[in-house]
Amino acid sequence: MAGTLPTRQPKRKSALVAAVVLLLLAAVPFQAVPSLVRKSATFDEGSHLSSAYEYLVTGVFRQHLDHPPLADQIAALPLLFLKLQLPADQASQESLIRFGNRFVYRNVRDADTILLWGRLPVVLLTALLGWMVFSWGQELGHPGAGLLALFLCAFDPNILAHGRLATNDLAVTCFSFIAVYRFWKLLSSPGWANVIWAGLAFGAAQASKFSAVLLAPILMLLAALWLLVGHGVRAPFPLPGSRLLSQRPGLFRAYALGTVLLMIFLIGFALVWADYRFEVGTVLAEGRKLDWLDEQLEGSRWEPAVRYLLQELPVPAPKYIYGLAVKYGHTEAGRSAFLIGELSTEGWWHYFLIAFLIKTPVPLLVLLTVATIRTVVQRRGFWQREVFLLVPVLIWLGVNSSSGFNLGYRHLLPALPFLFVFAGQVVAAAGEQTSKVPEDFVSLPARHGFWSNHVERIGRRNVILGLVAILCAWQLVGTLRIHPHYLAYFNELVGGPKNGYRYLVD
Repeated sequence: MAGTLPTRQPKRKSALVAAVVLLLLAAVPFQAVPSLVRKSATFDEGSHLSSAYEYLVTGVFRQHLDHPPLADQIAALPLLFLKLQLPADQASQESLIRFGNRFVYRNVRDADTILLWGRLPVVLLTALLGWMVFSWGQELGHPGAGLLALFLCAFDPNILAHGRLATNDLAVTCFSFIAVYRFWKLLSSPGWANVIWAGLAFGAAQASKFSAVLLAPILMLLAALWLLVGHGVRAPFPLPGSRLLSQRPGLFRAYALGTVLLMIFLIGFALVWADYRFEVGTVLAEGRKLDWLDEQLEGSRWEPAVRYLLQELPVPAPKYIYGLAVKYGHTEAGRSAFLIGELSTEGWWHYFLIAFLIKTPVPLLVLLTVATIRTVVQRRGFWQREVFLLVPVLIWLGVNSSSGFNLGYRHLLPALPFLFVFAGQVVAAAGEQTSKVPEDFVSLPARHGFWSNHVERIGRRNVILGLVAILCAWQLVGTLRIHPHYLAYFNELVGGPKNGYRYLVD
C-alpha cells in the first residue's frame, strides 16, 4: 500500500487541477452569455457581422475594408444557418453603418437572435484564450500558477466586456497570445508542430485586426534577445548551407532562428492570402484611394514609382495591403478623445497608461507589483521566461501611447493575457523552497517585531497564498458586481463605474 501512494497522489492532484480548470473555463460563458443576451448592439457590431456575412455568402469582400475579415467571419459563421437577407437598397449600399444596422434590425430574424448567434463564437474564443493562458502559466511555474492566471482571465471585466461582442478585439488578443506562446515553445522544443501552430496563430492574428502587425517586431525582438544572451537554437528542419557556417556558431544560430522566423511569417501570410480567397490584383484598384498618401506624394520624386507599385503592379492579397494603408491613415489622423475633462484630436502620451491604471482591477495591479518585485529579486531565468511576457506588453503599450489614436482600453486588450500569466507566477514563488525570493520578499517590510514573528510562525508560503486568496476574492466580487455591464467597469481607484465618465468617455 505504501508503494502506491506516490502514484495515487499525483493522479488525485491532476484530477483536482483538471476539475478547477473546467470550472473556471465554464465561468466564461456563464458570465458572458447572460450579459450578451441583455445588451444591445454596440456601434459597429452590425457592420462587422453584415460585412462578414456578405463575404461568406457571396465571396465578395467590399465592406469594412479597414478591418481584415477573419475574426468577423468566425462571428458570422453561425448566421449562415439563419438564412438571412442582405440589404439591397441604395442607401444601405452607400453606408457601411446603415448596411449593418439594417442587416441586424430589419431582417427575416429578429435582432436578438442575430446578435446571440453572432456573439457566441467570440465567447468560445474567450474560453480558448483562457485555456492557453492556463497552459503557459502552468508550463512556466506549476499548476497553481496556471490556475491563478486562468482565474484572472476568466474574471477580468475587460476580457468579459469584449469577449461577448461580435467584434475583432478578442480574436486578435487570442491569436496574438497563442503566436508568442508557440514561438516560446518552439525555442525550447524545436519541432514542425510548433512552427506550424506559431505560423497559423500569427496569420490568424493578422487576418483578424491590422494592429497585429506589431507581432512581427515583437517576435523579431524576442528572437534577437534570445540570441544575445547566448541561448541555443535548433531548427526543426534541415538548413541549406549550414555546413558553411558550422565553424561560426554565432552566425549559425542567427541563421537558424532567422529561417524559423521566416517560416512562421510565410505560413502566416499564406493564411492571410487564403482568407482573401487568394486574390491577386493592384492595391489601388478602381474606386480605391488613399487621401493621406496623395498629400504626402504630391510633388515628390518618388510619386511615379509609388503610383506604379500601387496602381499597376499585381500583388497577392491587395485588399489586405489597402486596408492596412487605410488604417495607418486613420491612426495618423487621430480621433477626438476625452481624458479627465479634456478633449483632443491629437491624443496624450499618457492616455493608455491612465486607462490601464483605472480600468484594470486593483487585485491584478497588486499581483503585477508583487510579480515584478519577485522578478527583480530573483532574476534567474528571466531571459527564458519573463521576457516573453513583458516584451509584448511594453511594445503594445509603447506603440499605442505614441499614437494619437486614443480610442479606449480595448487597444490594450492584447497585452492582458501576458499580464495574467506574469501575475500568476506569484503562486510559483510560494512553492520555491530553495529560492530566497519568497523569504526576501515577505520579510523585506518587517524583519523585526510582531509582524516578523507572525510571518515566521504562519509560514511565508501561507502568507503569499493567503494574499493571493484575498486578492482573488476581491476580484471575484468586483466582477460579479459589475455584471452584466462589463464595458462600464472602472476600478476602485477612481470610485468605480459611477465615476468613470469623469475620466474616460468613448
